[in-house]
Amino acid sequence: MNVFFVVSGAMLTHSVLDRGLRRFARNRFLRIYTALIVSSAFTALFLGPFVGADPLGEPPLESLLRFSFAFLTGVVGRQLGALVPLRFGWSMAAVAMALAGTGTAFAKVCWIVGIGYMAIHAGGSSWGDLGTFARRHDLSCGIYLLAWPVQQVLTREPIWAGPQVLVLFVLSGTIAGGLAYLSWRWIETPTLQLKARAEEKVP
Repeated sequence: MNVFFVVSGAMLTHSVLDRGLRRFARNRFLRIYTALIVSSAFTALFLGPFVGADPLGEPPLESLLRFSFAFLTGVVGRQLGALVPLRFGWSMAAVAMALAGTGTAFAKVCWIVGIGYMAIHAGGSSWGDLGTFARRHDLSCGIYLLAWPVQQVLTREPIWAGPQVLVLFVLSGTIAGGLAYLSWRWIETPTLQLKARAEEKVP
């Protein structure tokens, strides 16, 4: 979740600077809210009965502060892009910083900054055929919206311990990815066509 907000901060800042606030707001609404409405209905009507009331993790204020810091990290990273280039060596150093900060008072900050930098570097890399597929089928929004509800259903049974965490990761990723593809194919793509037509009308 922290990585999502770091990447969002960088990408949304770039979009605002590139398109202007008005076009940015319109495009964001068309890109996000149709999928959000459908995924919320799916979660409430189909997944909700299997999950029930979920216990909260950290206090809401702490989550707000953590996500706000992650988002602002992305914003600052976008603005300082010329000073902080995306390089593999720097990415490895960022991961090392995150690991070195584990267990200290600065652990969350180190992980947000370090893993956030690595994620942005990884996202800017080519990745061959996988990168081509990702550019043609943007599953990021669907995965973000659906991964957590899917994980909540799967973790109702306390069997995910030790090496089983990897199984949970693969299983939840596969299910959420499949649902995200359906969202992209049948919900988000038609909405983006409206966005493209709106862009054509801009003088």
